[in-house]
Order: sequence, then structure tokens, then C-alpha cells
Amino acid sequence: MAAHAMRGRRAPRRRFLTDAGGGVLIETAVILPILVFLLLGGFEAGRYFLMGQKMQRAAMTVADLASRTETLTAGDVDDLFAAAAEVSRPFPLTADGRVLVSSIVRPAAGGDAVVAWQRSAGAALTASAYGAEGETATVPDADLIKAGQSIIAAEVAIDYRPVLFDRFPVQPLYAHAAFRPRFSKTVTLE
Repeated sequence: MAAHAMRGRRAPRRRFLTDAGGGVLIETAVILPILVFLLLGGFEAGRYFLMGQKMQRAAMTVADLASRTETLTAGDVDDLFAAAAEVSRPFPLTADGRVLVSSIVRPAAGGDAVVAWQRSAGAALTASAYGAEGETATVPDADLIKAGQSIIAAEVAIDYRPVLFDRFPVQPLYAHAAFRPRFSKTVTLE
């Protein structure tokens, strides 16, 4: 009788230890938060890289369009900024960022390159990496502009604000592009 009573007590324990009915539920409860975090992180990473690509395209577009003319008017410059905003959609470039376009000229007699003119649009207070209008230009490669030549440089800057992970810090994105004028040595601004 005592052996039979012991067997009866062990049976529920044995069934509990060998039962796999709730295993899937426990595994799902452990893995699901990790999968959701990876999915949302992938969304944010994709959005970050897309924004970086859009900013680079906007800089290339502005520099390319500005270098295709001999003279730019104020209306032409406004059109350049509108083109940058269109290329960067759906990201609000002019509301959250800044677009700068500059003409950088190296005098024919030689010497340092100078920012001949510069225009900008956008709400951000980003300064140009090339320098301010009328000052000596900071050019990454000294051989980029030979004596008597110029370039049109476009810069785009925006702060990336994560949509889903608002606790992460804002990441600044910056892109720039430079083209030589196609039809003249310099592009003048009227």
C-alpha cells in the first residue's frame, strides 16, 4: 500500500516535468520582445540610411543644377532650394535642416580660394564647412580648385530624430557635393 501511495504522488510530478504543452507559449514570450525590438530597430536603421541617401542626392542636385548656368538670379536660387526640398521628401529638409550653396573661387594670380558668394535656406543654424561669404574657403583638397577656376559647392544638413526610439540622441546628417561650372569659369549671382 505504501509503494502504491508513493507512485501516486510521483505521477503528477512526472507528468509536469514531461509535459511540453506550454513550451511554445513560454518560448514565444521570451523571443517576441527581442523580435519586436529587432523589427523596430531595422525600421529606424532603414529610415536613417534613407535620409542620408536623400540628403546626398539633394546636395548633388543643387550643386549640379547651379553649375549648369553662367548666372544665377534670386529666383534661380529659390528654385534650387525647392528642388532640394523635393528630392529630400518625405523628410522636411527646409523645416528641420539647412541647404547651402556657395561659389568658391581661386584667383588667377594664385593664392587662397575665397567664398565668392553663398546663399542658404532652412530653419537649422548650420554653418558652411567651406566658410562664410567673402572669407578664405576651407577646401578639403587643395588641388580641387586650380588658379583661375571655381566650384559650386552645395551642402545639406539635417538632424535625424528617431520616430520610435525617442530616447536616443538626435544624430546630425551632413552631405556635400561640388561641381565645376560647365559654361564659364565662374557662376555669378545677380
